[in-house]
Amino acid sequence: MMRGRFVFLGGLAMVGVGSVFGGLPPLGGSMNHVLVHLDGTGAFSLSVENPGVMELVEADEAFTGPAAVLNGTRFNAQYGWLVSGLWAPPAGTGVRIEVVEADPGLRFYAGRAFGSVSFMEPLHWTEGSDAGFAWDGGMLHNYAAVTAPGSYGATFRVSIVTPSGEPVDGYTPGEIGLSWAWTPDCAADLAEPFGVLDLMDISAFVSSFVVREPLADLALPDGVFDLNDIAVFVDAFVGGCP
Repeated sequence: MMRGRFVFLGGLAMVGVGSVFGGLPPLGGSMNHVLVHLDGTGAFSLSVENPGVMELVEADEAFTGPAAVLNGTRFNAQYGWLVSGLWAPPAGTGVRIEVVEADPGLRFYAGRAFGSVSFMEPLHWTEGSDAGFAWDGGMLHNYAAVTAPGSYGATFRVSIVTPSGEPVDGYTPGEIGLSWAWTPDCAADLAEPFGVLDLMDISAFVSSFVVREPLADLALPDGVFDLNDIAVFVDAFVGGCP
């Protein structure tokens, strides 16, 4: 498979985040690229090198500077956007990566400086940010972060747009779903203080179950909220955490 790099919006290169910002948070595991291909008909196709769920991790120590937004979260930046093949957007246009839908609780932050967005600035509706951003074609690993255990997913769309963000005729966007998970050591330990089972955990499960949030989706099949999820929670709560 050929991999290239298109250049537009100034052709920004990867910046030395470690030296500029005092340390780059870990990715959480090996790089896992989302390959972005544009074929001769103007249609995008997206695929992941290693399909699966990325495990959200906890930092060994608190971050300072821009990365401090990750303090108190579990995060992962294994997914990275990468051009596949040799292609470029037409002159006067750009590439936009946006979130179409995402599970409640997911936050996203820029993994490096690009365009008008700085390192660790919020993306994809986080803190009132825009749903998408202009991608310059360089390999880019953004951070996904959450503050509660559970399974999380988001659907991303890549498209060719005008400088004002309008879709360009003759090009078909591509979409892909990405997944993350914070797997608690104990299925019933769903709320702070973690390591203690109390009414906060019961409240977290009940409120999440009622509105069908990933935190309460404890049993197969995924995405179905039923007595199996309740049974898993009750058994874990009664049995206690290690």
